[in-house]
Amino acid sequence: LPISKIIQSVVGTGSQAPEKCSSCAKSRRAEQASLRAPCTVTTGDDGSVYVGDYPYIYRLDSNSNLTAILDLSLQLPAYAYYMAVSPVNGDLYISYMPLFQVIRIKKSRLSSGRLFTLSDIGKVDGLSVFAGVGQSCRPWDQTCGDTGLAINAHLIHPKGLAIGPRGTVYLADGKLIRQIGNDGIIATFTS
Repeated sequence: LPISKIIQSVVGTGSQAPEKCSSCAKSRRAEQASLRAPCTVTTGDDGSVYVGDYPYIYRLDSNSNLTAILDLSLQLPAYAYYMAVSPVNGDLYISYMPLFQVIRIKKSRLSSGRLFTLSDIGKVDGLSVFAGVGQSCRPWDQTCGDTGLAINAHLIHPKGLAIGPRGTVYLADGKLIRQIGNDGIIATFTS
């Protein structure tokens, strides 16, 4: 099949959304949406596109409807965060440095139409902390929780993540690459 060399915008008007944007959390057509500063994007197994545009994470469905699914608002400056979708179950993973955690949103919640907030995590079925206790690993801690449950681990500086074909999560964490297996155990990746 020939590869198309045409680039096409799928979200955004080209205008920047205002800093305080009450309408940004409302569902709307993708071509009518203004974005503030998109910083990350990933795709789902159902053709959805997930766009990180602080403070919101949006889901773009196959009908070009853009819906905010998570509000990351904190009383902090905007931080870069990273997302990946599992090829095994379609769950969305978000590494978020200010919380020193990786958040998981189950696939069943991604198309619910509800806007979730950070305070919903752990309280609403399908939104949970996947890795990290919410505190940074201290320099004198040699393991930071390696060989234990990821949910109990201290993360250094969670950044990029990828998910392997069998569901193993790989996380760039400080100067390490860590892996979290399907059993929930975290370890520094050695190969």
